[in-house]
Amino acid sequence: MSYQLKEEVSFDIDKELWLGNLRFDFYDSKERLCNKFFPSDLIYELDKQEVISLKNIQEEVNLIQFDMIKNYNNLVSLCGGQGYSFEKVLYIEMEEGNYAIKLVPTIDSYNYIYIYRKGDK
Repeated sequence: MSYQLKEEVSFDIDKELWLGNLRFDFYDSKERLCNKFFPSDLIYELDKQEVISLKNIQEEVNLIQFDMIKNYNNLVSLCGGQGYSFEKVLYIEMEEGNYAIKLVPTIDSYNYIYIYRKGDK
């Protein structure tokens, strides 16, 4: 399946559907992404109930991080420039979840992938 990052949101961003977020930056290297995951209790509950698959969400997040964003230079390209004034939020709907990606094209800032449960699950 082919996925694309979009500037328009096509799903509801509802705090009741929030599954967690991944914080990442390129502070140590413009090529190597460093990250940390902050899960909600809901993500573990739904995985345990087999409503969602945490493994599949991890695969989707990896696709966003390592195939779509890739590195700092590509992040700058996605934002159309470097610096705080080029901050951008992109959205993508995937099989397991919906994602809002906040990109800040500066070396010293965190970027975020917010993960939301799909409304039909």
